[in-house]
Amino acid sequence: MKLSGTTIKKLLLRVLLFNIAIFFFYTIAPARPEKVKPGLTYHAEDYVVQGETKELTQEKNYEEVYRNYEYFEAKYNKNAQIIEMKAVKRGETNWIERYYYNAEGELVKKEVFKPYAPDKPPVVKHYSKSSWYSAIVVYLKRLMSW
Repeated sequence: MKLSGTTIKKLLLRVLLFNIAIFFFYTIAPARPEKVKPGLTYHAEDYVVQGETKELTQEKNYEEVYRNYEYFEAKYNKNAQIIEMKAVKRGETNWIERYYYNAEGELVKKEVFKPYAPDKPPVVKHYSKSSWYSAIVVYLKRLMSW
């Protein structure tokens, strides 16, 4: 059976449209819990990377994720920002990332324990804007609060 050029173009167009539809309708989005309590642990089967931090996908209870081979735990601060992400594999901690924020809520430091070993120092990344930028942000926030 020989396919004509127009038939091939139609098939390729259908495949392309199908792939676009899958991309838009089935992308994994972060699903932060609606009400976050600081210090509590939240669980999920997967995570997504959002900028320099990671966020959980669909939150599950501990019993649902514990039976999996690997799951992820997250802790949040009082501003609902993630402060710790942990990967657990076969009941043992595989890696940990800890996030630190300044008073304005900007990420300033990230510690990565990968592979997790409590006796080894973490890989530390610092995030800072220039001093003039921070001064302007603080000034504008004070100005807006009046």
